[in-house]
Amino acid sequence: MKRKYIMLTLIIPGSKEAGNNIDVYLRPLIEDLKLLWDQGERVYDAYNQENFTMRAMIFCTISDFPGYGNLSGYSIKGANACPICEDAMIDIHLKNCKKNIYMGHPTFLPLAHPYRKRKWSFDGTIETRVARLPLTGKEVFKRVKNINVVLGKIITGTLLNLPGKTKDGVKARLNLQEMGVRTELAPQQSGKRAYLPPACYTLSRKEKISFCECLCGVKVPSGYSSNPKNYVSMKDLKLVGMKSHDCHVLMQHLLPIAIRGILPKHVRVVITKLCYFFNAINSKVIDPRTLDKLQADITVTLCEFEMYFLHSFFDIMVHLVMHLVREIKICGPLYLRQMYPFDIFLCILKAYVRNQYLPEASIVEGYSVEETTKFCTDYLASTDSVGIPRSRREGRLQGKGTLGHKMISPGAEMLDRAHLFVLQHMIEVNPYLQEHTVEIRQMHPSKSGKWVTSEHNQSFRKWFKNRMMSQYSENHSIISNTLKWLAYGPDIPVRSYQAFDVNGYTFYTKCQDDKCTVQNSGVSVEASSTKFERGNSITSRDIKKSYYGVIEEIWELDYKDFKVALFRCKWFDIRRGVRVDESGFILVFYVRDPADHRWSIILQSKRRIIDIDNVEDEEEYNQFDENPPFSIGIPTTLREDNADTNYARNNHDEGQWIDGQL
Repeated sequence: MKRKYIMLTLIIPGSKEAGNNIDVYLRPLIEDLKLLWDQGERVYDAYNQENFTMRAMIFCTISDFPGYGNLSGYSIKGANACPICEDAMIDIHLKNCKKNIYMGHPTFLPLAHPYRKRKWSFDGTIETRVARLPLTGKEVFKRVKNINVVLGKIITGTLLNLPGKTKDGVKARLNLQEMGVRTELAPQQSGKRAYLPPACYTLSRKEKISFCECLCGVKVPSGYSSNPKNYVSMKDLKLVGMKSHDCHVLMQHLLPIAIRGILPKHVRVVITKLCYFFNAINSKVIDPRTLDKLQADITVTLCEFEMYFLHSFFDIMVHLVMHLVREIKICGPLYLRQMYPFDIFLCILKAYVRNQYLPEASIVEGYSVEETTKFCTDYLASTDSVGIPRSRREGRLQGKGTLGHKMISPGAEMLDRAHLFVLQHMIEVNPYLQEHTVEIRQMHPSKSGKWVTSEHNQSFRKWFKNRMMSQYSENHSIISNTLKWLAYGPDIPVRSYQAFDVNGYTFYTKCQDDKCTVQNSGVSVEASSTKFERGNSITSRDIKKSYYGVIEEIWELDYKDFKVALFRCKWFDIRRGVRVDESGFILVFYVRDPADHRWSIILQSKRRIIDIDNVEDEEEYNQFDENPPFSIGIPTTLREDNADTNYARNNHDEGQWIDGQL
């Protein structure tokens, strides 16, 4: 959903939103949709040059959950707040908190699952009920055909015990006391104050400092997200000013790292499992065969949340996670229906306001100017657009140095190695690489494969140049310009940069990274190499390994007819310096591991190239993107034996003190 495809169709004046009165605006739209579906509209197909009858329907709507209630007319509060479960919803009214909670997730488990019998881990009863299947389309139609229809902060707030955002408190503890479960968490009266023992998820002050310092120390790549340091308050030890995208980045990537080593294992694991689930369902490519397993995983995860967190934690937003996999099966990947484009578009509209007395008119005027300008530039494609924002990567997909340009004269040995690297990765040179290797083996049949490889690397540059000059003198037409200029070698001196944009990514050297608030020097590559068997230098096999490193220098080799960018990297020792822990993290560098400061954690970066330089399909550039930086396979499930559950912390006593009588 790109900005140019979003249309401004409504501005609601006043200090309050339309709410359920939005049906006044939607009534003409409904009439048009009925007409488009029942009768259709004759339109012209420019490609086939013929007329046809077009029919249209609403496939899905994009809104937050309160907006869903206004749009659909369904009541999203009370006992039947879930539009999927409806009257089969299992709700509990907490008298002390004066709110409805939605638990009962063990009903989604198989009948023989052991969690169904662990009554003291949930609400004190053995679960024998079975969740109702979602209604079919015909069943929904029967219910509504005669009815006039009126058209990541929860977890962090609880962990950091933020006032107004935490789901823990004296009322929540009194609910446990009334239900007769988790008696070790019951509030304790001491004079005029009440003490709330620390629950298994309660962080001590030292752990809160570790959590916030970890997020403050994260340096993300350009375009990855906003700077995490901006929404972390070290003074108050809390997160402030987070937008919806910041919450998603925190849940999918940063939260599992920030809680490492600061929570009991069973709590840390279940939070990490939820983060892995969100990371999996927000992928651009989802294997349909894995959806049933994801559904089973999230069912168990939510049951474990019920085991460790207080009942007041489970509002309707937590329960709706249960139905996300079903939504993917029906509507496709979640990233196609995210709210981010609309959030960004609303920020753009607010920036159009120049007259605070007439904000709606300012927005309409600014939007109209942008639409008119964009419409004109479609007919004047060769000219530069005025007033239309351009991507900072415009014209840089093929590669362009951006910062720290200078000319250097590298040593002959280093330049020869760089030139050999270019030759080894050019498709046109590949036949000559094989020819040279065969020639060496024929001349030295008694030599080992390891010696042949070494000799090939040392002599190929000179052999290739002589071979090209010989063929070129015989027949100019059989040698392409690419091979000719490769034979001559790169120009000296060489261009050097501190920053380079290519294929939708921004790369920095480590020196440039140290001066910036973002991190763009980390790289990962999956390389093939030849391994000779121990004690046998003739027998060999090709193996693939992932290597991790940081960029130290960026060169641009000039071959007259074309240029090639090279990154000189410092690679980590994958035999001794890489380990995978029980949570599935690959520990090498990039984000400091709060559990062990000697190690760091690698995360995957991302790029945005759609609609840049007329790119409409990202697959066009995947041929250049086989090895993205920060590459890591994140598991979607973790296993844990949680037969013995500890509901209270036993390694610190930093609970809450509440003034007044219970």
